[in-house]
Amino acid sequence: MATGSTVHEIVDAAQRLADAGIQAKVVSVPSIRPCDTAALLAALKPCKAVITVEEHNVNGGLGSLVAEVLAEAGAGIPLKRLGIPDGEYAAAADRGWLRKTPRLRCRFRRRAGAENALILRRRKPITRAVCRAGFVFTSRRA
Repeated sequence: MATGSTVHEIVDAAQRLADAGIQAKVVSVPSIRPCDTAALLAALKPCKAVITVEEHNVNGGLGSLVAEVLAEAGAGIPLKRLGIPDGEYAAAADRGWLRKTPRLRCRFRRRAGAENALILRRRKPITRAVCRAGFVFTSRRA
């Protein structure tokens, strides 16, 4: 799942996964707010795992929205949020520079299949999420 210009990156990643024999569905979310929760759930219910990709901080964006929707629906689908972790970049930078950094390039393209396999092995889906002041607190089923 991605929004905006990042969709191009996940289409590329999905093609690479398909070339490796791994089926991946691309879901584009054109707008985070307002959220069509029913449509989002309908798109995600058939999935064994969900990976969100963002070109900014992972907190308070698409990944947080998806965590909340999955948790409130009790969907039990494992979720991995890829993007810039808190504190990793203090300065603003243009999209091209950010995508050239090894960490993001790796996260956007090369590790998509590994991340998917990892969350499928863990099978610890999010069962609830509470959003307060931009932070998402989650509880995982053991």
